[in-house]
Amino acid sequence: MSKLKCGYCSQKAAKRYCRSLDKLICLFCCATNRLKNISCDKNCRYLDNETYQKQIREEKELKTLLENIPHSYLEPWII
Repeated sequence: MSKLKCGYCSQKAAKRYCRSLDKLICLFCCATNRLKNISCDKNCRYLDNETYQKQIREEKELKTLLENIPHSYLEPWII
């Protein structure tokens, strides 16, 4: 029994139903194209993951910014 191919890329195995496209798509196409090339339905269950990933990216950016602050700027607040 052959696996269904992605309705977006036609290469990988389709595992997610995309209501906006009305097709089964692969996880990779869903993750890389949601809200960019696919007009996702606001009730899509996979958007919860997008919100979480955005929060993680923002936290990493903040951590990087804080790591690049010279230590001399932090000393007055430590005292």
